[in-house]
Amino acid sequence: MIAPIVLAAGRSTRFQDEKTKLLHQLGEIEILKRVICNLERAGFRGIRVVVGHQRHDVVKALGDKYQYIIQPKQDGTGSAVKACRGQIPNYYEDVLVVFGDKPLFRPQTIREFVETHKGIITIATVEHPLPESYSEGWGTVARCDGKVRALKKLHGTLECDAALYMFNAKWLWMNLDYLEKHNGEYYLPDMVEIAFRQGLDIGEYRVHNYKEATGINNKMQFEEAQGYLKEMNSD
Repeated sequence: MIAPIVLAAGRSTRFQDEKTKLLHQLGEIEILKRVICNLERAGFRGIRVVVGHQRHDVVKALGDKYQYIIQPKQDGTGSAVKACRGQIPNYYEDVLVVFGDKPLFRPQTIREFVETHKGIITIATVEHPLPESYSEGWGTVARCDGKVRALKKLHGTLECDAALYMFNAKWLWMNLDYLEKHNGEYYLPDMVEIAFRQGLDIGEYRVHNYKEATGINNKMQFEEAQGYLKEMNSD
């Protein structure tokens, strides 16, 4: 069984708006709602939503259909997932982590990604024509002898982290404490380097359309996502 987790606790600092970016409407549906709808259309139920900043507004917008897990301190995506430890029953074999500001993944893409998962950890990658603008240049794929070894800022590559992650649940809960704090935060993508150092193979799925992997960090990316959504709906 797979436990789906949506990360929705961040402060949306770069969006520069009093209201969390996750509750701004993208195509007449809030960004976060669109993420969750895509998961549900991919066949997922029992979705956990990690909340923190403006959590009362987020819960009010989504309703009582979901399980909410509070991240007490907004100190990174790794910390957000760590808040789920002990909140998800042991019978779940795998954990799917989706970011609440990634609203354009098609349900079919999510299903295909999940179907490729084997072993301990699987990530989604994407070739982006402008990697320096994608997530402000962070999250490019570092390789060693062709194998993924880390997700970090790396120049000279178009290959980026698409921010879909699947973990073996037991391994994830046991290894989250190995995350180290950087710039005041614990970053979930650092789990990839932890797995590599343990000699584990990192599974990969390539997102075919880079527009699906668009994350919304600022107003410019929000407008970009609005345009991409119209394009995708007309396909």
